[in-house]
Amino acid sequence: MKRHWILLPVSLALVLGSCAETHQRLGYHKIPVAWSPGYENVPDCTPLITMSGTTLNIKGVKVVTPAGIGVEGGELNKEQKALQTASDAAQQADQKLTRLCNMLPSYSNDQQGFYRVRNQMFDLIAGTTYVASAVAAQTGQAPPAQAASVPTAASAAAAGAGINPAKGVANPPVSASSGPPEASSSAASAAGTDGQALKKLKSAVSNLNKVSQKKAPSRRASPKTTPAEQ
Repeated sequence: MKRHWILLPVSLALVLGSCAETHQRLGYHKIPVAWSPGYENVPDCTPLITMSGTTLNIKGVKVVTPAGIGVEGGELNKEQKALQTASDAAQQADQKLTRLCNMLPSYSNDQQGFYRVRNQMFDLIAGTTYVASAVAAQTGQAPPAQAASVPTAASAAAAGAGINPAKGVANPPVSASSGPPEASSSAASAAGTDGQALKKLKSAVSNLNKVSQKKAPSRRASPKTTPAEQ
């Protein structure tokens, strides 16, 4: 009889562990808010990047900074400069997302501010993923996996705050094993000569920088309706 009591906690731990793993894969979670239904779904505060020496991993896509490429005399070609700016932009976006994640609970009584902060988080995640896709196209790597969307629990509240309720992107963790394969030298070389890919990379970085520089809204006691943000 005692054996059953011993096995019960073990079984419960396995179930809870499985639920936690499923939640982690979703890339979003609930936090309490003052309006109905009493909670809202928000993207996880998972880092957008990981760093190892001179290699930056953006959503599963690797970027090697010039220091790791072996540039001599400090002279960088156009592709190396673009990859460096992509690396810098991704790091800035990652820092901004962390700040917004920490701030978001303080907007739980400010409907407009809450959805505007959440919307900025969506823009940072989407913008970083777009940069990763552009880097992949430039360097001959596989693009990052498409992230799931975040369902809005209070569509009317989001719309009343001037935010599109259908807009939302999850932020699941990217494990080292799930990253794209290394690009072959021939594929990377071919991709690097594509001027259109380089142009798209620069545009993606420029857009991400604009999102990262956007200020968080001031907290207010009551929400106000504003024109919808797309």
